[in-house]
Amino acid sequence: MAIFQSICLASLLCLQFSCSRLEVSSTAGRTPIYVGPQKGHSTPVQVIIQKDFYLWGFIPGHHSVDLEEEFRKLGAVGVARVSFEHQQTWSQWLFGVISFGLYWPVELKIHGMAKMGDETGWSESKGRWR
Repeated sequence: MAIFQSICLASLLCLQFSCSRLEVSSTAGRTPIYVGPQKGHSTPVQVIIQKDFYLWGFIPGHHSVDLEEEFRKLGAVGVARVSFEHQQTWSQWLFGVISFGLYWPVELKIHGMAKMGDETGWSESKGRWR
């Protein structure tokens, strides 16, 4: 019983002092992303991203998500009213607790209103706005 208590205490301490980071960014500048509403952005889109952390968040310690890349996969050329939702399901939480934090999944939902197709005036061949 003392061994189990020691393991629980060590896991709780590691969870207290662990650090993990999920960075969301827009790097290339080709797909305009707005927080507020924009004219012509009328298609609702949602991206669900799951990243896994190990050893109480120490490994990998840092995950990054490129918003432009994720929205371009959906065919969006511009996204407005972007919002983020961090969600953890009961099964994800249970995996984390049962493994004493050795495995901790993180889920991020990104919502927005998209402008679909090639309507923004971006020229792929020239690499600039028309």
